[in-house]
Amino acid sequence: MKRNPKVFISYPREESSWVQGFADSLRERGVDVWFDRYEIQAGDDFRKSLEAGMRHSDGVVFLLTTPGARNPSLLFEIGAAMGMGKRVIPIVTPGMDPAAIPVDLRLRGWVVRGEPASTAMEVASALIKESSPQSASRN
Repeated sequence: MKRNPKVFISYPREESSWVQGFADSLRERGVDVWFDRYEIQAGDDFRKSLEAGMRHSDGVVFLLTTPGARNPSLLFEIGAAMGMGKRVIPIVTPGMDPAAIPVDLRLRGWVVRGEPASTAMEVASALIKESSPQSASRN
């Protein structure tokens, strides 16, 4: 039985309303989403919840903004995702200087952020293609 891909979303807190729409749109497209607003309850250990969410995901989406691109927490999460062998999908804000993108993400294809639904369609296509049996046999 084919299972839906699961993605962990990392984002700067000031972008939470955009991310809420993006996460909802991903779910509508058949992607299981780990989004802190869905998963973390009052009293939960935030760090343990984040680690478990990332560990049980197939991929990690990083929403990058110019002010947040050098945040030490972001850089730690990028290293953790790569160390776990996760598929990493950067989403960059329009007009973002590529030099501001952390080098490990700059060396990958990225998605330019648009409306939540259109961005979700692009990300879901990449995740679903990656998880399909045909793409697994090409490796």
